[in-house]
Amino acid sequence: MKVVKSRYGQAAQLSASFVQTGVNRMMGTELKTEGKVYFKRPNRLRFDYLTEPKKSIVSDGQTLWMVWPDDKKYYSSTLPKDQGSEIPMKILAGNLDLSNNYEAEITGMDKDAAMLTLRPKTDRATYRQVVLYIDSKSGELQKSVVTDVYGNDVVLTFSDIDTQTKIKDSLFGFKPGPGYKEMGEQGF
Repeated sequence: MKVVKSRYGQAAQLSASFVQTGVNRMMGTELKTEGKVYFKRPNRLRFDYLTEPKKSIVSDGQTLWMVWPDDKKYYSSTLPKDQGSEIPMKILAGNLDLSNNYEAEITGMDKDAAMLTLRPKTDRATYRQVVLYIDSKSGELQKSVVTDVYGNDVVLTFSDIDTQTKIKDSLFGFKPGPGYKEMGEQGF
């Protein structure tokens, strides 16, 4: 984790391209999407999914919005705690507290990446584990695999990571324009 902190610990913002693959083991299905992700301290994020159906997941650190611009629909919710999906964000933001919240161990190597497996210490978590693939030389987070309590996986593979380009604060909020319809509060 020291090499990861040295890579991302001082970064005020980060952007990257991503490929997300969701695997539903019970249904035997896989869904693949691509997009761009943005993180900015403190705890702000934005995922823009560029494959159909286009959507954005936006958070200002307190509220989470899921927006479908083509349909002019959105959900909003208070930001959930401990969903597993926040772990890559915390790693990239350099503020993941492993010792208090997770059982952590290096569980193997995949090419040049160390596999860091995190299991929540609480039994209230909605996920079993998160496996982070971290380049053993550069400390760059290459991929995360979140496994939920049902054994389904969501894999996020990162590329083109940029910690230098300034990201506007306005990217981390959502104000519905004319014709947008709120679908009600939705738990994420």
